[in-house]
Amino acid sequence: MAGFVCTSSPELSSAIAFVQNAEGTACSPFDCWLILRGLKTLCIRQDRAEENARKVVAFLANHPIVREVYYASYCPPDASGKRLQDQRIHLSQARTGGAVLSFTTGSVRLSRKICDAVHLFKITVSFGSCNSLIEMPCVLSHASIPAEMRSLPEDLLRLSIGIEHYEDLIADLEQAFRAALPGGAPSQRKSP
Repeated sequence: MAGFVCTSSPELSSAIAFVQNAEGTACSPFDCWLILRGLKTLCIRQDRAEENARKVVAFLANHPIVREVYYASYCPPDASGKRLQDQRIHLSQARTGGAVLSFTTGSVRLSRKICDAVHLFKITVSFGSCNSLIEMPCVLSHASIPAEMRSLPEDLLRLSIGIEHYEDLIADLEQAFRAALPGGAPSQRKSP
């Protein structure tokens, strides 16, 4: 991870520089070079991931196994109230919905089976990779939070979409949906 702080205060700038030096929190030259190298293609990678995400959202929104799709710039045709207001606010601040989306199936068991059955998506908690990722937050990233304190559906699947070809991503989800349904193909993957 890396970041930056901007300030017009010479005193604050000196204090930050002192902490960076004293604590050793500054990036190494090699890490800085890797960041600089990655920044040169960030726009291309992000555009591809966002384009893929929109196509995956369109697929999910029309699939009978999917109950609800959550994506910042997507609103179901029958949406009203807060969901429409949230979308308007988002689109006033961003040009797209990004590359992270989630959906529900109505069944924790079904969601687990889908997660187990994907082949191209990797099961892990992360964002922004070139590779597409899948996870069930209630099982992985939010598992340490007591269920009664979580404000998300137990059957929620979260996808971080990468730069693979969108048709491959959709085909992987489609085969995972088929495998997760009764009579589907047996899974070759262990649960998250």
